[in-house]
Amino acid sequence: MFVVIIKNKVRLEGKEDYLKASKLFAEDMKNVEGCCDALVLDSIDENDVVVNLELWNSKEDFDRYDGSVFMKHKSNLKPNFLGNTTELYNL
Repeated sequence: MFVVIIKNKVRLEGKEDYLKASKLFAEDMKNVEGCCDALVLDSIDENDVVVNLELWNSKEDFDRYDGSVFMKHKSNLKPNFLGNTTELYNL
C-alpha cells in the first residue's frame, strides 16, 4: 500500500466551499484504477487546513495516475486554495 497526504492551505472565508469541492474530488478519486480510498480531513489544530488522504495499491499505480480527476475539479477548488504540501509514504 502507498499513502499520499496532501495538506492544503485554504481561505477561511471559503473553507466550507473548499470542503464540499474536495469531498466531490475524493469521491471521484475512488474510481481511479489503483486508488483504494480517498478521504478529506478537516484539521482541528489549523483552521485553514484541509487534508486529502489517498490510499493506493502501489506507488506504481499512483505514478500512472494522469491527474484527470483533479483537472475536472480544479476550477471548484482553486478559488479558495492558497497552497499545499504533499507527503508520500509506504504503508
